[in-house]
Amino acid sequence: MQQPIKYPFPFEPGKAVECVLYLAARLPRPGLHNIAKIFYFADKRHLREYGRLICGDSYVAMKYGPVPSAIYGMLKAVRGDARDRWTPPRAVKLAGDALAVSGCRVEPLREADLMELSDSDVECLQWAVKKYGRLLFNDLTDASHDRAWKNTPQNTAISLETMTTGYKGRGMLLNYLRNPAP
Repeated sequence: MQQPIKYPFPFEPGKAVECVLYLAARLPRPGLHNIAKIFYFADKRHLREYGRLICGDSYVAMKYGPVPSAIYGMLKAVRGDARDRWTPPRAVKLAGDALAVSGCRVEPLREADLMELSDSDVECLQWAVKKYGRLLFNDLTDASHDRAWKNTPQNTAISLETMTTGYKGRGMLLNYLRNPAP
């Protein structure tokens, strides 16, 4: 049996902030839950189509669906909650200068810098907003309760192997993730 794939993507705090800004400006209800779920759908599509996660965050299977761990910690820190030990301080600083978080609502303080995002990043974020952005809390939760979420114990990380279940060409993608091209 092969070892689980370690996330081969470093978390990119600056890119994460730009993604959150992008989503918060385009969602009708830009909240922690909506941003987490829309980002999950965009990341899954990006992983399937382009072989990488958008900003390198990892996901945890929480009660209401998958949550991008570092982004969630970053947003909670901006809100004033105790800083999560997994959230890079640089991410909190960048987010604090760009976002306001009150309760569960996320408000952009500036436009997203699209120069920080690749065309494929924007494509997948746009796709996720268009497909899922208008869903209400319960519908968004239900949509995120996919095979990856169902096959991961609550409050644990969703593996890349589990996240890619059902992908066409999954074997090739997993081989690539195990041994990325130099």
